Amino acid sequence: MPATEKYELLARLLKRLAHEIRNPLSSLDVHFQLLKEDVTTLSPSARAELAPRLGIIHGELHRLESIVERFLKLAGPSALELQPVDIRTIISHVCELLRPEAAARQVEIQVELEPSLPVITADSVRLTQRS
Repeated sequence: MPATEKYELLARLLKRLAHEIRNPLSSLDVHFQLLKEDVTTLSPSARAELAPRLGIIHGELHRLESIVERFLKLAGPSALELQPVDIRTIISHVCELLRPEAAARQVEIQVELEPSLPVITADSVRLTQRS
């Protein structure tokens, strides 16, 4: 296998790995923010006890995000991975990811989607990423 093919294969692998890791990281970050808000309702002594642990979790989440960014830089320019996507599935998934954070802020997310929405060509991973 020529070196350019090996590099392209490695680049695709790194991009896929980065995208697969980034989605759960985004969800973890949302739940970390909710947990941090919940801790503010605890007694000062409990907050003081949990603060170092929360700091470690927050730091590790950012470290993992940094690792993902390095994977993407190693892989080179990121191309869209276009494929047929049911946009109703994507919208429902994103709403489920955001629902806990919204509920914690007394916001209710309601979704009403036309059953006849067409399948679109898109990069489903990019559509669900947080910026």
